[in-house]
Amino acid sequence: MTPSLDIQAFGTLELLDKYGLKANDAILAAEFHKGLFDDLIDNWSAETTAGGGAQNTARGSQV
Repeated sequence: MTPSLDIQAFGTLELLDKYGLKANDAILAAEFHKGLFDDLIDNWSAETTAGGGAQNTARGSQV
């Protein structure tokens, strides 16, 4: 099993519209989201974190 990767960034409504997204939502990426990853990393100061519910729970419980 390979871990998933979350990408978090602050963008604009125009960015959301460009990729058919809603504010404050989480998605499972589809083919039409492919350009979003490069767009976020290159233009929106995005951060990558280990993803997946179990990994996020484990990381949060290490406090």
